[in-house]
Amino acid sequence: MSENRLDKIKEEALKANYSEDEINDFINMGHKFAGKSTLTALIELVNIKAVTSAQKAEAVRIVKKINKLMKYNFSGYISFEFREFTNVLNIQMSLSDKEYRLDIDVPPGDDYAKEILSRISWLKYVTIAYWKQFCTDNKSLFKRICDHCNDVDFDTLKISPDNPNSLYWDADQPKRVVVFAYYTTSDGRALYKKQ
Repeated sequence: MSENRLDKIKEEALKANYSEDEINDFINMGHKFAGKSTLTALIELVNIKAVTSAQKAEAVRIVKKINKLMKYNFSGYISFEFREFTNVLNIQMSLSDKEYRLDIDVPPGDDYAKEILSRISWLKYVTIAYWKQFCTDNKSLFKRICDHCNDVDFDTLKISPDNPNSLYWDADQPKRVVVFAYYTTSDGRALYKKQ
């Protein structure tokens, strides 16, 4: 996304009565919900592509710059509460192996599934938008990343056709940005399986 396009989008948002603060809050949402997982996946890929000692040295420099741009050392999550039980379902973007598959156990009923799928779509949209914003805001670093990993198309963070809850730049990339779900008790203690 070019700066001109981003400026036009901001201008349209202002015309639609969104305040500058609301626009900046939406951009900040990308950092909170997608920044950690997306940039960590990027770092993994940059390091994997470094084979020679010169490439490894360049990878170290690139990773240092990426780490400086990571605003949060956590990933934001969306919580769902159910009438049928007290556990809370949390969904967030994370980093996992490309074989990871999302598995969510929810009470029967269309309302839950529709709402959860809507929020998952929103998280993926925010993640893809975050990546586009990252590329726009960091053009020289983006060029260095593309030069370093010259066999990877970084223009778009792609949704896997085999696994729609997995996003990647390179189909062979072992670590991907994924939709991750887990349950907690009502007091916030993580559960391995829903009780």
